[in-house]
Amino acid sequence: MFVIGLEEEFPLFTNPVIERSLTHEAREAFLSALVSEGRAEWMDKGHRKCLILWHRIQDWADILLQFAKDNGLEDSVVTIEEIRFGTESQGTGLDADILVGLFNNIVAFQFVSN
Repeated sequence: MFVIGLEEEFPLFTNPVIERSLTHEAREAFLSALVSEGRAEWMDKGHRKCLILWHRIQDWADILLQFAKDNGLEDSVVTIEEIRFGTESQGTGLDADILVGLFNNIVAFQFVSN
């Protein structure tokens, strides 16, 4: 997962070999397309920062459920810190705010799709 700011220099938006960069409008269009496909989400109302998910919310739900099954955690309560740093997660160190947001999105997605 990445957080990309529209105003920040990001390798995806710049090609130093030919000394060209995407315009602000092109960057926003690209990120908006990812958001509409469910592979990213805006982190603020002004659309200045975008969280790239790489997987759709449903895919993340499936990944997390499989992780729980593989590690015998399916009917267990675990904390965000255990997911981030526990032996079962192999110390992924994922950002806590991103994990909380991901879980909130999964809950909302499950609510809407049921």
